[in-house]
Amino acid sequence: MSGHTNEVSSMAFGPGYFVTGGGDAQIRIFSSVTNEKNGDIDFTYLNRLLGHTAAVLAMLIEKEYLYSASFDRSVKQWDLETGVCIKSFCAQNGEVTGIAMGPSISGSIFTCGYDKLAREWSLGSLTHNRSFGGLPHAGHVRDILSLGDYVVCAAGKEVVLWEYDTPCYYQCHMTVTASTRKHHEEHVCPMRPATCPNGCGDPDLKASTVDYHVEHLCPLRSSPCPFSCTAPALLCPPCDGGDEITMVLAKDMEVHTTKICPNRIIPCRLGCPVNDPTPTLMAKDEEDHLTQSCPFRIEECPACEARLQARFTSDHLQFECPMRLVNCCWKCDIPKLIARRQEKHQKEECPNRPVPCPYECDKSPMAKDLDEHCAHLCPNRPVECRLQCGELVRMKDMETHLNELCPYRIIPCPMGCGIQGMRAIEEREHLLICPYRVVTCPLVCEQSGIQLVHLKEHMADWCPMRPVECKLGCRTKGLIAKQHQQHVEKECPMRMLACTLKCGQKIQASKLQGHMENECPKRLIPCPLHCPHVGPADEMEDHTTNICPYRSVLCDTGCGTWVMNRDLEEHKVTECPHRIIPCRLECELETLMFKDKAWHEEHES
Repeated sequence: MSGHTNEVSSMAFGPGYFVTGGGDAQIRIFSSVTNEKNGDIDFTYLNRLLGHTAAVLAMLIEKEYLYSASFDRSVKQWDLETGVCIKSFCAQNGEVTGIAMGPSISGSIFTCGYDKLAREWSLGSLTHNRSFGGLPHAGHVRDILSLGDYVVCAAGKEVVLWEYDTPCYYQCHMTVTASTRKHHEEHVCPMRPATCPNGCGDPDLKASTVDYHVEHLCPLRSSPCPFSCTAPALLCPPCDGGDEITMVLAKDMEVHTTKICPNRIIPCRLGCPVNDPTPTLMAKDEEDHLTQSCPFRIEECPACEARLQARFTSDHLQFECPMRLVNCCWKCDIPKLIARRQEKHQKEECPNRPVPCPYECDKSPMAKDLDEHCAHLCPNRPVECRLQCGELVRMKDMETHLNELCPYRIIPCPMGCGIQGMRAIEEREHLLICPYRVVTCPLVCEQSGIQLVHLKEHMADWCPMRPVECKLGCRTKGLIAKQHQQHVEKECPMRMLACTLKCGQKIQASKLQGHMENECPKRLIPCPLHCPHVGPADEMEDHTTNICPYRSVLCDTGCGTWVMNRDLEEHKVTECPHRIIPCRLECELETLMFKDKAWHEEHES
């Protein structure tokens, strides 16, 4: 086997594994399998563990874990199967030179190193428990091993043997050494197993609890009955009973107190609340209780022989027993009734019982008064109509019948004609001849409710279908009243209409067109001077006088010539004899008129 790059400094062997550590800080894991053919051990390389930074000086395999100690002052815990480092801790103040399992009772491992100390670590949590060292170690501790109850350290030129003091096996929280452990665990330890002096055989009994066990817990201890009974001690042979309180073995106490003791408190078998709130029923008194005092016992009613609980007997006799004597609820003259006949008596026989009125009024008279009620008092009794119409009417409805329903009642004419003594039965025939009856207008107007006496006046003055003459006198034929207003406003040729040219005059409709064409001052007419202007007639005079370019105007130079306004400027420039012109001879006169030109040039220039 090879693989290390430096010398091999440590080895460890465990079930199925062989591990080497070297000065190259590596750990190499090999499987070890025994060859069945030749008995040799075959080694197979499995894994390499890296994590230490200096030589691995000691190793230990415990179950599935590998513990390694290194010159880098650390101890590491590895999982052999996965090769994962589970935990790493600084084990010594100097280089770690050795590692060993502690005594089996300790559950710990030990390390040693150049700091002259040996240290103990809990196996599970790898926490520090304590250190061994000081004066006994004269030099570096180079190796360590566990020997029984002792820890052996190689320090300098000496071997130091430490007696391992461990906790008591029975976990009494006392620490003992190997030399005193046997005496402590057999005679001193309060947690050591003990035997009950009563012989109950409790396997969990400890020396410190024997006295308490014997006094309070042992099933074979004798105790007085908690109910102070004096029955024979059937369960405790040494006790003879008599007047003394019965002594019972603790193991049998529950049976005694729940099933045998005559003084035990028991519930009533019939379920009565005899023990509520204070328990009082003892087993020895049960028979008397069930036959004499239990309210839930079954008794027979002395009257009707019904069987019922004793607690209900009084109420039964007073309120339920069918043979009890009772009073009629209607207070008739019979003094007492048997209860079972009471219902029939009160419903069918009692003369004072209320009965429904056969005419279904809201009264319930007594049976003895029913005939009087039906003959004279019931408001729903049928009686003949006082007007002898032949109908039977309920008494309470008689006034309504006489006033509203009876065919023989006297009524006024509904049309208001004032006829006297007319019966309701004669109303239909009367309405056929009543002068106030409603008739239809012969002119087929839409008005309804016209009485005959008002028909003539309606046709003459009010009917919308009556023929009328136009109030404006247009003599239109076939004009009816409902069309008259529309005719006057929109159709009559004699109606007055405002001129649509807004001259302010109202003209008959038949003359409006002629007015607008020939008379209206707002009608549009062409300029009489034949200019292109077209305007309202009432503005044309102003136009021809002051605006029209074709009007005649007097030349304002005083020449006395009349010309069209449009030609005035041209006249003043080219034709007017009074126009100013320059002297042909270029004299300095600035006001020379055309008419004076010849004389000026001849005489003044």
